[in-house]
Amino acid sequence: MILMHRIALLVAGVGAIIGVALTLWMGNLLTAQIDDESHAKSELISRTLSDVAIRLVAERDAITANDFLNRALDQNREIKYIIITDLSGEPFAHTFKGGFPVALSPLISEAESVDRKLTRSLEVESRQLIHTAVPLIVGSPGRIHLALDETAAHQRVTATQWRIAGLSSAVVLIGCFLGVVMARRIARPLQQTAESLAAYGRHEQAPHDESALANVGPEIAQLWRAFRDMRRSRETAETESRRERIFFESLFNSANAMIMVVNKHGRVERVNEAFATASGHDVKSLVGNDPWPLLLPPDRAGDGAAAMASLSA
Repeated sequence: MILMHRIALLVAGVGAIIGVALTLWMGNLLTAQIDDESHAKSELISRTLSDVAIRLVAERDAITANDFLNRALDQNREIKYIIITDLSGEPFAHTFKGGFPVALSPLISEAESVDRKLTRSLEVESRQLIHTAVPLIVGSPGRIHLALDETAAHQRVTATQWRIAGLSSAVVLIGCFLGVVMARRIARPLQQTAESLAAYGRHEQAPHDESALANVGPEIAQLWRAFRDMRRSRETAETESRRERIFFESLFNSANAMIMVVNKHGRVERVNEAFATASGHDVKSLVGNDPWPLLLPPDRAGDGAAAMASLSA
């Protein structure tokens, strides 16, 4: 079950990551596209108005300039406001009903320090605006400032992002469903096979019982049979080893010949009863000791150790 859950979570996680990435990427792409279109449209409108604005500024006809800007504002509902600054950089005409807003003064001053077009994104009264300032005459402080309202466009972007998020959620749910189906097809046979192998290893299932292979693929069935053959080979080897060990113990203990087993360090590991009887020592006194001082005269004990060393070499 753990494997099945992991596969399902993996599929769902990948789908969620793709959905979030797609939503963010599409939102940024659409926002950038809208901004570019708004910049181009704002500059085009400003260039269209600039010819008349230059003449009105030169004639110092502020009343006609205000009427001209208000007509342009009424003709295009995307325009939030229009401002004309004279050749000294001071506000000359605008479309604000209650007077020129002081909050825009820093933006007007910033535009004077820029030789060419100035573009800024603003948020005024929860409205997304693109403010563009285009010189009336290149090199002069006079500008025509125009702000386009992008709120509706950004709302469409947000709606699109929500649709993409909803679609991504649906894809994630479908992916989870498919992941569960796939996980069951993969994990359940593996789990059944593992349980069968474990039961077989505990000798709870007969070697010829292949009931666990009824609903599994050929690869898993092949794996199960390979394990079964390996288990059989090991059981055969264990049986043979046990038979040889019993034969050796019987021969070792019943033989009339003296048998002594020493390790690589020349210490006694085992002796049979015939060896202990012939040497005059009990088995416990011999095991773990150097046998030659007990079996040979003191002047010949070194010969036995040298003979064992030559055999080890």
